[in-house]
Amino acid sequence: MDEHDKILEQWNFKKVKIGNLAFPLHDGFRQPAHPVYKRVRVTVPGRLFALFKNIKGLVEQEPTGEFNYGEVSFGVNLRTHADVSLFDTLHVTESTRRASIVRHAAEITRQQAGYTGGLLIEANNDFPYRHVGSGSSAALFTATALAINKLLGDPIQIDKLPRFLAQNYGEEIDGDHENLITVQCTGGTSWMGLKGGIILVDKSQLLHRMVIPEEFGYVIGVPDYPKPDAKGAMAREAGGIFQDILDKLPEMDRFHREVFAEVGLAIKENDIVGVGQGIYKAFSYDPFMQLFDNMFPGIKQLFWKLRDLMQKHNPVATFISSAGPGIVTVCNKHTEKEIMDCYEQLGIDYLLTPEPANTGYIYEVME
Repeated sequence: MDEHDKILEQWNFKKVKIGNLAFPLHDGFRQPAHPVYKRVRVTVPGRLFALFKNIKGLVEQEPTGEFNYGEVSFGVNLRTHADVSLFDTLHVTESTRRASIVRHAAEITRQQAGYTGGLLIEANNDFPYRHVGSGSSAALFTATALAINKLLGDPIQIDKLPRFLAQNYGEEIDGDHENLITVQCTGGTSWMGLKGGIILVDKSQLLHRMVIPEEFGYVIGVPDYPKPDAKGAMAREAGGIFQDILDKLPEMDRFHREVFAEVGLAIKENDIVGVGQGIYKAFSYDPFMQLFDNMFPGIKQLFWKLRDLMQKHNPVATFISSAGPGIVTVCNKHTEKEIMDCYEQLGIDYLLTPEPANTGYIYEVME
């Protein structure tokens, strides 16, 4: 047992045996499923995670397997695909770069559908970024499950998939091909894969959604920090970043619930300026920003300097996506160059300008 294992055991984070369906659905599906197509390809958008409701929920897994921390996310056209066809066994292709995640998603979806036949699966993120807040891991889960479900004639109700995947979620451990590590998931990436836009998810249910106005785009900058595997990241989050703010968690959760409610109302009213104002308030709150700084030393002051530098260009929102370190700015497309210049002035030169995603998954029947 290494240092990471000890911390994760203390906080009750467990390894997930690949293919083990720990939390099956009790309704919203039919068995046994039978193929209705020979080959299906699904692509899903990514998500940029902007806001939590309940900070402590990040390290407290519910008995149902979920992490009920709430989520506000923006759809982004960083896409992920899964190509699934009939085969004699369940086989993930060698070209699939993150095979452990894909194999687990395939196994649990096949089991839930009651399908015992074989499948050939190729699935990949169509972008090279990993663990920078773009939802790449959960998007692989979502695309794989959607493609298998579609090939089998949708035996699992589509609106049941986000909670099902959140309950059984995990990410890869470098060097371990038999297990994943439990990682927080509230179903937001899967809901984004279904709907697109700006979404508010709580307890794995989609509560509010709005379309991102067409004049807005993103600038994403990734500061140069080392990126651990999922087990290392979870150990840092559970062990390192929470230790010096445990006494502040009740106050933090009260604050974040209020902001979460404000942003939820803004989404309900299609008010993207109100959404941005709530996010600004959250990322001005020092105890919250300290969480990021404990994981990525110096990022708090870097973020605030960047945000101040960009104010004259009137961005709608700036936030650290998910656990970071990627910093996202939502801005008018006409100001993207000026916003990028601000990032570069502070030494952040790994920059992306992907389009927003206002629609969910696309599927193609190949055979």
